[in-house]
Amino acid sequence: MARKKVTKVLWNLIFTIILIHSSIELSAEEDLELVVQLGHSATTNSVCFSPDNKYAVSGGKDSILVLWDVLTAKKIRSFSGHVGDINSVSFSPGMKKVLSGSEDGTVKLWDIDTGSELLTFEGHSGFVKSVCFSSDGRFVLSGGGDTQLEGELKLWDASSGKEILTFKGNSKEIYLSSITNDSKYALAACYSGDTGLIFRKWDVITGEELKSIPYKYGTIGDFSSDGKYALWVRSVKRKDRFLDDTVIKLLNITTGDEMRTFDARQLLSFCICSQVFAGWKICDSCCP
Repeated sequence: MARKKVTKVLWNLIFTIILIHSSIELSAEEDLELVVQLGHSATTNSVCFSPDNKYAVSGGKDSILVLWDVLTAKKIRSFSGHVGDINSVSFSPGMKKVLSGSEDGTVKLWDIDTGSELLTFEGHSGFVKSVCFSSDGRFVLSGGGDTQLEGELKLWDASSGKEILTFKGNSKEIYLSSITNDSKYALAACYSGDTGLIFRKWDVITGEELKSIPYKYGTIGDFSSDGKYALWVRSVKRKDRFLDDTVIKLLNITTGDEMRTFDARQLLSFCICSQVFAGWKICDSCCP
């Protein structure tokens, strides 16, 4: 148990370094400073940077959202209203609002300037584990579920909070969801019992499922904005090492093909050269 806790702490630290590298563009003369921001009373589950990388919002097991100034590492304000763990947070494209998904089964929309709750999206029968905006800010996509209930992926009107569509064909648990930048397709990474990880793709207008690709056990870190690629991550146990090896692969979602494999060191370089995976640029000079 102690080893697992230490391993989790170390990988959280590595993930924090990756986030800082990928959110701030450093010149050759600048030094990277690791800042630990303390503002939650329990574990942090989700962190999201604003589109301009000046702010960050975090949510966790204390049911609180916290807005941060990235450059000064100062807490700006907190958002209270959920009664369960917050699993996912997201900035609106215009940076005026923040979205949160919680284990209380709700999605909430917040005003960044005042910290007030604007809307509550209700309709999930289980935990909400993933939330995101469409690129134009008109729609909200939320996914969730647990081991006892069928996963749910829902599309909402961001201005009214009304449910537009529930996508069919889900699995036990949806832990990552995304809308492509043209707002035509909804994507989800889900778990489904013995089949493991599954990628799913739906038509946003008709709700028709267009693609379902089973894959190996692991975790999807993110989708590309055009819906073509995903990062797949899995820890591989090594008896001769204290820490597990981490395998990271760039996948073509359409075909399921593995395009490239990275290790943790290469992922750090990949994040730097692509600036938070913008355009999913692959740089051969830093990712051989």
